[in-house]
Amino acid sequence: MRAVVFVGPSLGTPPAPVPGITLKPPAVAGDLYAAARDGAEVIGLIDGAFEDRATVWHKEILFALSQGVRVLGAASLGALRAVECAPFGMEGIGEIHARFRDGRLEDDAELALIFGPAEMSYPALSTPLVNIRATIERAEAEGVLVAAEAAEMLGHARGIFFKDLTWPRLLSDPRASWTAEAADRMERWLPGGEVDLKREDALALIDAVAAALDEAPPALPGFRFAETRAWRRAVEWFERDGGGALSPIEEAVLDEMRLDPARFERALIRAFARRAARGSDASAASASGELIEDLRLRLDLPTAGAFRAWLAEVEAEPAALAQALDDEETLQTALEAAVPRLAPAILDEARIDGKFEALAARAEAKRAATAHGPQPRYDEAELRALLGDLCARRRLSLETDDLDALARSLGLADRRALHRLLRAEETFATAARRERTA
Repeated sequence: MRAVVFVGPSLGTPPAPVPGITLKPPAVAGDLYAAARDGAEVIGLIDGAFEDRATVWHKEILFALSQGVRVLGAASLGALRAVECAPFGMEGIGEIHARFRDGRLEDDAELALIFGPAEMSYPALSTPLVNIRATIERAEAEGVLVAAEAAEMLGHARGIFFKDLTWPRLLSDPRASWTAEAADRMERWLPGGEVDLKREDALALIDAVAAALDEAPPALPGFRFAETRAWRRAVEWFERDGGGALSPIEEAVLDEMRLDPARFERALIRAFARRAARGSDASAASASGELIEDLRLRLDLPTAGAFRAWLAEVEAEPAALAQALDDEETLQTALEAAVPRLAPAILDEARIDGKFEALAARAEAKRAATAHGPQPRYDEAELRALLGDLCARRRLSLETDDLDALARSLGLADRRALHRLLRAEETFATAARRERTA
């Protein structure tokens, strides 16, 4: 595998195969790490997970670059990551990348669309705003629309939820003030004038990857890749095996259980203990020095002298404390790594407690109540507020302020997944309160 390109709906129907390039589905967290680990010389990132699965980490891009791999991005998530990782050597391709790089575009919602299955080459079922924008710009340049019509049409497009955004929906918008004649003009022009900027950029990236295979390998980057404890844990997350697919209702019940973190942890520990009793324990080594340093920073002790004074005050032996921290880190890492394998056993706890049916019914009611709403954009302040509201309603207390650590302890990929979980719960709870007061 000399080069790999992660691509899906931005490209649609792929071009003729290019020697040396393997096309893979949209990337999720760990895919770029795996490609670099497996020896790719060039990686092209076009499409990746946005909302339903953990997205590509910046750190895995840096890992690939540190290994002398050329990493190029375009058209969608790849364009965004290329802007963000340009200082470290990631290369951006195409017009969409240029617009985000120059500040002409800022909202990643410009790139969102819904699409069909991979077996049908990811057919677009909506039109991304970035393509609408480019098409309107061309229509204005060619005299199909006057400036006022173009501005209003783009404004209306920005107000339509991305899953509903199509040309027929836009041109028939009853709120629009453009004339029926202007809409008819645009409709007749579209078959030959529509711009698919995402596909153009995706094809340009494939050409750039092919050209890169004929060029000399890049020099190693000037930055030093830090193999932090968080990165080592991420690699464990990337490489560990899953525990088998769950049914949709089981996934939903698992989410309901996650809304009580303490109960979820108890179920996880019992499931882990049962698995350990069968001899399939997991463990992870940690560096004691790093753990001690983390503790010092967490306690806000600015110097080694202050830390030694604290040790004396609490009558702690450094070696014993380091061992305790190491044991706790090993347990926590093992538990987090075990969640995918133990999900069926965690669900068994709900069955044993007689709670599964009620949780399943609640999950189905929530799915119905939230199915047609817009997907929430990540907002950390909102996430912390949602956590506070959940704890108040359910009289819960949390042991950590680290949102990613909390997400991992619940078997979620990251804080964005935790935000989606809590946002759906808040929407459902609000709807239920309105029904009760109606």
